[in-house]
Amino acid sequence: MRLTSELWNRLVLSPQTLAATSPLDLQRALLSGIPAPLRGTIWQILSASKNPDLEQVYTNVLLTTSSPQEKLIRKDINRTFPKQDYFRSKDGPNGQESLFNVCKAYSLYDPEVNYMQGMAFIVGPLLLNVFPSEFCSNVRCRRRKRSASSFD
Repeated sequence: MRLTSELWNRLVLSPQTLAATSPLDLQRALLSGIPAPLRGTIWQILSASKNPDLEQVYTNVLLTTSSPQEKLIRKDINRTFPKQDYFRSKDGPNGQESLFNVCKAYSLYDPEVNYMQGMAFIVGPLLLNVFPSEFCSNVRCRRRKRSASSFD
């Protein structure tokens, strides 16, 4: 199978079927690179991080609740990716505000971890590829990291 939009569409519609019926095609496609417009969607599929219930919690609860870490988060995000256009502006709906929202939400969602300096450097690249409401991608990434580090 040639690497076409058909393969990516099949992956979005039925990832398990594609993996079972065309594993080598899928491997070749992934190794050649995921097209930028589909990257966030494909990442979520492959990481099994799509969770509509958690996205609702993010939107309806975590975004509307204050965090004791807000001042520290604001201070840190101003220094995160200063040369990246998406994160440069402070006003209006932009990368810095999205970065703040996801870091704040995570500090409320996972009180054991709360907010840690440098967390924005994990969240930032995710935001370049997924919507902020796709909070689940960050949660899934952090949980896997925690699981891996628990064996140290």
